[in-house]
Amino acid sequence: MNFLVVAVAVSGGGIEDLKVLFSGIPADCDMAFIVVAPVQRDRESKLADIVARYSALPVIKATETVAIYPGNVYVIAENSLMLVEDGCLHVRKREKYELINTAIKDLFYSMAMTLKNRTIAVVLGGMGDSATFGATMIGDMGGYVVTKEPDFHSNSEMTKNVIEYDTPNAILPLEEISNHLMWLSSQRV
Repeated sequence: MNFLVVAVAVSGGGIEDLKVLFSGIPADCDMAFIVVAPVQRDRESKLADIVARYSALPVIKATETVAIYPGNVYVIAENSLMLVEDGCLHVRKREKYELINTAIKDLFYSMAMTLKNRTIAVVLGGMGDSATFGATMIGDMGGYVVTKEPDFHSNSEMTKNVIEYDTPNAILPLEEISNHLMWLSSQRV
């Protein structure tokens, strides 16, 4: 792969952030996006449908292993975990014994280990600290980490945790993240 892959992490309360982010990504974007969230296992996820309403790029609900191509958005399905390896997004069922949902951590870690400096992590709103370890790994392996600037009116626990534990490359207002991603893409040689 000779293109950037952007992992977008969101958790409870961060759906509005996805709408703003993908509304600013143009149809000719040459990056791939993977949207990951700790989706509940016992009901169908509408996350891909929501992203598709605001994205100029094709949106694919990741229900099975698929090759990753630029100009596409891959979205986690319910009851699943995703890993990146050999240019593919590998999807597997989340087993019943896996009580803690590690979707964000697992995806970020696999991207750090396989894509290294071709990885961008975008941490949006939501609860928890599931992005903290993976964001640190992405940074350690030469990738780039962007967090939404925490605000007092929305759920920003996940972004605050990444900022406090890690040192993101950029902490930006939500409305500026899509333009920053386009700038990062233009800087690649």
